[in-house]
Amino acid sequence: MKMNKKGALIHLIMLGVLMSLGIFILVTRTMDIAVTETKGAHQLDFLNNVYLEAEKDLLFSDQNAKEAGWKAINQLLEEPGTGECGQITDHFLGFPTKINLLNEKENWCNSDSDTKFIQLVQQDLNEFGNFSNIRTEGTDFIATGTKRKISNEGSKYHQTYTYDTSFRVQVGYNLNEFDSIISAAKMLVEECRNYEDLDNCIDNNFATYFQDNYCPFFEIAKEDRKRMICVASPNNYTIYTQFKNAQPIQYELALDFSPTEILQLESNEDEGITINFDHEPTADSYALYYTDYLTLEGRTGDIQQVFTEVPEVLGYQTQTYWITSWEESCDFINYNQPYLCAEQIVYKFQEDDLSSISSGHLFIVTSISEGIESEIKETILIE
Repeated sequence: MKMNKKGALIHLIMLGVLMSLGIFILVTRTMDIAVTETKGAHQLDFLNNVYLEAEKDLLFSDQNAKEAGWKAINQLLEEPGTGECGQITDHFLGFPTKINLLNEKENWCNSDSDTKFIQLVQQDLNEFGNFSNIRTEGTDFIATGTKRKISNEGSKYHQTYTYDTSFRVQVGYNLNEFDSIISAAKMLVEECRNYEDLDNCIDNNFATYFQDNYCPFFEIAKEDRKRMICVASPNNYTIYTQFKNAQPIQYELALDFSPTEILQLESNEDEGITINFDHEPTADSYALYYTDYLTLEGRTGDIQQVFTEVPEVLGYQTQTYWITSWEESCDFINYNQPYLCAEQIVYKFQEDDLSSISSGHLFIVTSISEGIESEIKETILIE
């Protein structure tokens, strides 16, 4: 049987299609077909494994910096004195505690707040980085850090990121307040150190220098003329302690109010008469002559000759007080006891010990060196 031309063509076409399909299946089974990568995978890998890790490190650094700053501030407030001016004992809650004095008479031993803060904070900062130019601005704590690199090793993208470890964190305290408190304390000491009734002077002048910033429930510690006072933060600052709780800031200041000159009386209740004259370093002792014959005021020369002019027959008195030793103190307690205060000899009489028929009392001073009495050094008239 013979096939016509049209049927033969159809069979050839079908055979070609089947052969093509077989070749396609055979080829696709032995080839890998490239799959298009998800868009943004490179960037997501950078964010998750590089940038985010750097931000975690910076957050850790900032938190450590804050805690280091709080710790340094607490230490500065607890120990404002350097320890070079001695100590006072505070019996807070019945337990004796030694507190560094901020001054010894006119010598001040307080630290410079910026310098002390940097010294205290530096050690803690070194534990988690290298920092320089450490400083404060207002309530901010600032330092310049180094550059760090982080990379996502192990990832097929292998990306590297460099970031700056410098920080600026809020610690909630301005060191200027510390400096102003120390400055006010110096003025209070200067105001009250030469008053006999020291505690009354402190009470009367506390508000002048510290406003009404009294510490609640604080009792002033006393030791001779040394006092420990407490001032609450004028700006109501609080600081986090080592236990991570916020406490109101208060300044416990140990101050020396030792006088630098003859003590001043705040009332006229004391009936004593105080005599003071310049101390001569070469003098072994002094003679203090008393008379109520006031005509001798201003006289010079030999005391024995001058005293012969006193008309005792008319009732005028003469007495001699020998000063052979003295105590170095400006805190006068005893009558008829000589003291050396601010390079002056001070002697305090009870008025009843000095009889007078005049309107005043005259004292004449001589010094004695190696057994030889000087001429009259000075005359002192008390009216």
